[in-house]
Amino acid sequence: MFLDIQNEPIFFNDPLWEPRLAYLADIFDQLNTLNLKLQGKDTTVIHFVDTLRAFVAKMKNWSGKVSSGNLAMFEKLCEVAEGREEETESCLQNEIISHLHNLCQEFSRYFPDLEEIDLSFVRNPFNAEPDIIPESDKDEFLEMKFDSSIKDFF
Repeated sequence: MFLDIQNEPIFFNDPLWEPRLAYLADIFDQLNTLNLKLQGKDTTVIHFVDTLRAFVAKMKNWSGKVSSGNLAMFEKLCEVAEGREEETESCLQNEIISHLHNLCQEFSRYFPDLEEIDLSFVRNPFNAEPDIIPESDKDEFLEMKFDSSIKDFF
């Protein structure tokens, strides 16, 4: 009513306003969950990389689901979007797909080497190839790699 009196444009009358807000609440819930997973004293680089890769993969999966009309992963949006017109739902789907795509690109920009990071050497040094080891440490690495007592202990 205040905005009507002030002759300001009212965006609350837009039929997509409430679903957009619900989607944003859902995506911020997901980002908050991601943020919490990346914190803590026991968090390692391996966990950090795995968590980020999983989140980017989930966003790509969500985009595919949204394009087929499945909004189940966005709980608040599902509650609000029920019974909306098909045209409104289609427009909203396109916006969500575009947003998820842009969010994936932003993650790629912020973490450019995320997909190329190979931590297999850290997870299991006995499967690593010697060519990733600096020449100065290669002899010691090869001794360790073929030491069965160290392998059994690992």
